[in-house]
Amino acid sequence: MKTSTLIISLILLFSTLGFGQADQFEYGISTFPSLTFAWNLPKEPSVSFSGGVFCNYNISNRFGIGGALEYKQFNLKQKQFSDRTSRNLFEIIKFPIWASINLNAKSEGKSKSYLIIGYSFGKILFSDAAEFEYNLIGLVDRVHFGKIGLESRTLLGDKYQFTIGQHLDFTNIYNNRYGNIVDFQIVIRIGRI
Repeated sequence: MKTSTLIISLILLFSTLGFGQADQFEYGISTFPSLTFAWNLPKEPSVSFSGGVFCNYNISNRFGIGGALEYKQFNLKQKQFSDRTSRNLFEIIKFPIWASINLNAKSEGKSKSYLIIGYSFGKILFSDAAEFEYNLIGLVDRVHFGKIGLESRTLLGDKYQFTIGQHLDFTNIYNNRYGNIVDFQIVIRIGRI
């Protein structure tokens, strides 16, 4: 219930703040190719993918806030005792929110650098070995991600902005301390301002 209220509040905030201040409001699509690791588990890193829609609002020249709706898919590959590799495919829907700090706010150029700090609530939609994972190691179906990253945003003409950057998402999808997930993402966004 709290998460739904937060998401609805953010949508209302973004929609009301966007009127009359089009140069401070941005929305668009994003994609995140990434490398996912299971920390402290005998699992191999895997290439994963996220994609979704986002919106940013620049409160001032220095600070901004943002939110998104994203779909994430990744495999956790684990070496078995018999030298076989098992795979567990995860599909997650995420609702990230973040604060952005403009690192070169005084610059007049078309390109700006931002520090991103945020949080994501996620829900596991699908897992190949869900029943086994639930019973054996306590897989949870609600996931909370921390987020930190750097982005470079460049204006493309008067109405569009291209963003490229690097984010680090981290979470724990298991009840025990051995299931930490670390996700190194390459951020690619196209937005309309």
